[in-house]
Amino acid sequence: KPETHRRGAVPTVPRVASVCRGWRDAVLSDPRALWRHVDLSYGWARPSDAIVRRYCTNGDWSKLTHLSLADCGVLTDAALRALHQHCPELVSLDVSGTSKLTLGAMKPLGERLTEL
Repeated sequence: KPETHRRGAVPTVPRVASVCRGWRDAVLSDPRALWRHVDLSYGWARPSDAIVRRYCTNGDWSKLTHLSLADCGVLTDAALRALHQHCPELVSLDVSGTSKLTLGAMKPLGERLTEL
């Protein structure tokens, strides 16, 4: 499987951009295409509501289809609202092990997801 499938795009995008000028140009020409599958699970990246909101609102995740936030215990409903508003192509979301998310915030987003 591609590196972004195993580890998510967050650690891979900077590495890809630093390989050579051609790769850097490819990343810079359409960076959103590299953010389709993102794995921030198990706290290795320590995502907060602010981080999720930033990637959502700046457009980096506008083409995001699969996201894992498993065991990211600090996330709240604010992160789900940002995903719902700014990630129209999201079809898969893993929020297992997150205790601060409510069913009320999950419902609007969950209605369009095929994998939750």
